[in-house]
Amino acid sequence: MRNVLLVCSLLIISGCAGIQTAYYYDMNSENKTSVKYQGKLFNILDDTNKSSVLVTEDMATDIFKGIVEGLTLTIADFTAPVSMFEGAVVMYLNENKNKKCEITRSNFISDGLGGGIGYEIFYKCQD
Repeated sequence: MRNVLLVCSLLIISGCAGIQTAYYYDMNSENKTSVKYQGKLFNILDDTNKSSVLVTEDMATDIFKGIVEGLTLTIADFTAPVSMFEGAVVMYLNENKNKKCEITRSNFISDGLGGGIGYEIFYKCQD
């Protein structure tokens, strides 16, 4: 019984962490934009103070993912691979920064239900 409570508690905490990250970017991002990369639309919220972005898939994809993941009891996760998110960020950085930038780290942001909100991607630009 203790293990079940521990697992449930960890799922709730990790879900809250993902939502908090999304909320942070929504409140603190100076630049909110969309980028089309390999036929998929990605939303990018840029926090220039942290040199990081939150990258999510477009609303239509999120709704579809939510329905399918719900029907499969979150066994299936249809979040695009990290390379797609990073590719969208590279396009964004090339189009919106006047400096040479590179990705330094990518963190998966879980929705707490087996799926994902997107990725928090950190970048570094040369001065």
